[in-house]
Amino acid sequence: MKKPQALLFALVSLSLLSFHTTALAGGQLYPKLYDATYEVKTPNGVSSMRSISDGKGHLRTEVNVGPSKMVTIMDYPGKTTYTLMEAQKMVIKNPISQEYEGDLTPELAKKKNAEDLGFKEVLGHNCHGWKLKLPNGVSEHWVDEKAGILVHSRTQAGNYITENNLKSVSMNQPKPDLFVVPAGYKPMGQ
Repeated sequence: MKKPQALLFALVSLSLLSFHTTALAGGQLYPKLYDATYEVKTPNGVSSMRSISDGKGHLRTEVNVGPSKMVTIMDYPGKTTYTLMEAQKMVIKNPISQEYEGDLTPELAKKKNAEDLGFKEVLGHNCHGWKLKLPNGVSEHWVDEKAGILVHSRTQAGNYITENNLKSVSMNQPKPDLFVVPAGYKPMGQ
């Protein structure tokens, strides 16, 4: 994978993971139930992304960059991430090192030293905004107040800028097989 594509995937995934949650039994927070598509703008061009959550701790992110598609499945209850390489029918399995933190609430924003940007309409949605300082940049997020879905984000890491804009969202239950490594995929290195 080319370095700009890997950076794009990492920035896009991190932007989305911070804003989709719901409480489950035991007080654990997981991404809420949704299926959202985004337009992703980078210095390398425009691509698309789909982010899907079953509301039970499983999240799938698909990023289309040119002719290739990058897929990551996060299994929070199983504390495992799967990165699928569809063309090679291979999978990379890694442990999830941190618990999911949940929505960027005022309490979590304070803990992260985030700046409250207030409320405004973004892409037709009433949103609440936050600005977070990164080790080498800054990230701004606008979340739909009612649905709790990320509507727009802009992340600048050094000279690299990524923007995500919500194109569509569904709150219907996704198919369970979206969160399972397909049959026939070989673990990387075997």
